[in-house]
Amino acid sequence: MSTGASVDAGGSGASASPGVSGASPVSASPGVSASPRVSGASPVSSLPGASLAVSPFVPLFRIARHEPVSAVKEAFDKTLEKHRREVAEQNPGVSEADLDALQMKQIQEQHLLVDPTSRGTLLFEVAQRAKDEEAVELAQFLVDDKRVLA
Repeated sequence: MSTGASVDAGGSGASASPGVSGASPVSASPGVSASPRVSGASPVSSLPGASLAVSPFVPLFRIARHEPVSAVKEAFDKTLEKHRREVAEQNPGVSEADLDALQMKQIQEQHLLVDPTSRGTLLFEVAQRAKDEEAVELAQFLVDDKRVLA
């Protein structure tokens, strides 16, 4: 359903649709708030644990299908390490031995390897590769080597 108004990603407010010249967003679309925050949850934030701003793994969904296997693995390793550092900063009392388990728990519970817009998993994206052997290699990397997906 088209409302005739849109909220830009920067959160600066609503703007009239291109076909409505000189009209305010509210007059162009009755019932649409001009406020950048509409009452109720956005479709992305209504998904359990899903947030584009929260998951550092979202960029991996863009490269999982087409980039070379080595590039996907390298990007995943870097992202996993960055996330591990964030988990350590958020939980300073957790021992190094327990940090990996806590990280995996967060990845599972917060659905960090699920695309918040399509709800497809990173494993699904990997499976869509043109070459089956590459898909299998990356799937084994995620499931067997990194143990981030079951």
